[in-house]
Amino acid sequence: MRLIFITLLSLVLTSSVNAKCNFNCSKDKPTSDSFKKDTSSIMVGDAKSGYKFDERNVSHNEAFKMIEHQGLYSAKFKLGMNMKGAKDDWVRNGVTGYAQRFEYGEQKQYTQKFDKEIWTRIVFWLPEDTVSIDQTALFDLKEIRNNQQFGPLLNLAIRDEGKGSILKIKHNFDKNDCVIGKDGDGENSFCDKIDVNIIIGPIKKFTNRWVNFVSRAIWSNQDKGAYDA
Repeated sequence: MRLIFITLLSLVLTSSVNAKCNFNCSKDKPTSDSFKKDTSSIMVGDAKSGYKFDERNVSHNEAFKMIEHQGLYSAKFKLGMNMKGAKDDWVRNGVTGYAQRFEYGEQKQYTQKFDKEIWTRIVFWLPEDTVSIDQTALFDLKEIRNNQQFGPLLNLAIRDEGKGSILKIKHNFDKNDCVIGKDGDGENSFCDKIDVNIIIGPIKKFTNRWVNFVSRAIWSNQDKGAYDA
């Protein structure tokens, strides 16, 4: 059986993103100490439990902060090349500066189940001058098979395809055959896959404002499987 693992605001390379408080937000303002640590103030429903920070996250103290942004409780993510990254991200195939991340996502035991309708909503804010020459992933879905996590099956990302930075969705629903292998001292997934890219638009259309991304999924090995966003 294949399960789906959701990662909220997965950042690769340099970016700064704010995630907004959704739906039934508490009106009681947290204390200053709890506000710095409490991510539950921006999560709703099933998302209030079962999530954790990734072990490969950048350890720099500027990478993640709980802040108030335009009157809303927010999680601010900021990555820079000077922060480097975890060894299995920062150096791959002998290349230094390959990737870095700060992720907050579902734990394996709380993954999305098959044959159930699942709605996901994230709200993010991108600075006005946001660009991404390579790739900055804001959200992704990863496959878990036999208790092993593989690379993203789908992601919402910023990337420059040759005509400036764009916001796009990339998925591998047609083919995504992955194995886990050695990559230097660590392990990463290697996939034989077919990439399908859906361009949403130039990134400048989605900066300096709150942007809602809503998706509906039914994960299934039958014809009733669906993904809408």
